[in-house]
Amino acid sequence: MQLRGRLREDKGGVGTLIAAVFIIMIIMTGYSLSLLTSNKNQEYYNTLREMSDLDYARSRENISIKDVRITTNLKLNVTAENDGPEWAIIKWIGLFDKTQYPERDTYTSVSYSLSPGELVKGMGSSVSVSWGKNYVVQLVTDKGNAIVQTFYPANSVKCKLELLALPSSVYIGNNITVLLIITHNQTQPDYIQNVTAKLTVNPPGSVKLLQGPQQISILGLKSGSSAFFKWIYNATQTGTIYFNASYVQAPQGTYTISQVVSKVSQTPGGGSQVTITGPSTITSGSLTSYTITALSQDGSGVPYTQITVVASNLNVNIQGVGGDLWVPKGAITLPPPPGVIGEAGATGQLAIQISLTAASGTTFTLYANCGTAYSSMTVTVR
Repeated sequence: MQLRGRLREDKGGVGTLIAAVFIIMIIMTGYSLSLLTSNKNQEYYNTLREMSDLDYARSRENISIKDVRITTNLKLNVTAENDGPEWAIIKWIGLFDKTQYPERDTYTSVSYSLSPGELVKGMGSSVSVSWGKNYVVQLVTDKGNAIVQTFYPANSVKCKLELLALPSSVYIGNNITVLLIITHNQTQPDYIQNVTAKLTVNPPGSVKLLQGPQQISILGLKSGSSAFFKWIYNATQTGTIYFNASYVQAPQGTYTISQVVSKVSQTPGGGSQVTITGPSTITSGSLTSYTITALSQDGSGVPYTQITVVASNLNVNIQGVGGDLWVPKGAITLPPPPGVIGEAGATGQLAIQISLTAASGTTFTLYANCGTAYSSMTVTVR
């Protein structure tokens, strides 16, 4: 009986121990699950915070493309500006060729860092391009923002043209200023690869070009912007002059060509004009320069044969030194008085130099005659 009692007591102790172990396991399992859940929640919230921070940084990033061009060695040239308050890093440049099918898309790895407000030029120097293709250019930042601009050739755009010739009526020998404005007034593409102005004159020999545009071609003309071109012509014939403007590769249609008319008439007063430009005082024994501007024509508009510049009253040495009307063979002396004959059948300028030895206060007169017109200037020796 005593043996049986001891076994029951031992069994009761073992049961208590097992129950305690189970309770401890349950508590540890619950703690582990709680700890795991807490860690997962923390990772989740950390991920949310990182995503939120990245979204915030991405939202503050503001990159804009200011210019897109093709270089002479057929490379891409992109100018971009960081308009946002955060640093930005351009990691990829995408180039999508819309001309071919299927479309050819390429991404080139780059690294351009832009501080707030910084403008960076020359992006894409490792990206090869070709003229005449429809491109989409994309800049991708390290935060995932993508800036996209379209970049098409001129034949894809119907630009607005404005042409003006001033004055609309001139005398022969006067100048005509021609202004051409080409405006990219379409919403697409964002940039035109190359805009090259064209201007034709009819009849061709009715004017003489004095000055052309400093740049006849504009690279990367942005939507909403305009290119300005200026020509200065001298009218050499009477009649009506027609100016026609367009641009290279312009689409066919009346919207690409403007026409203005300038009417040229004979000069009043016998059809001749002449002016003398230079100082009214000279130094005795020194060379002094003067310019004679002459326009000469008869009733039918044909120039006279010569222009003569003379000085009277004193033995004044006059020699031609340049200008449209200068005879390179040398000046012709007309004794008395001395003088210079300009080139026959021409309209333009004659540069001369004058020297004499005389007392201070001595005066003499320069005469320039062109056909039936003349001009004079009184010069004093100081």
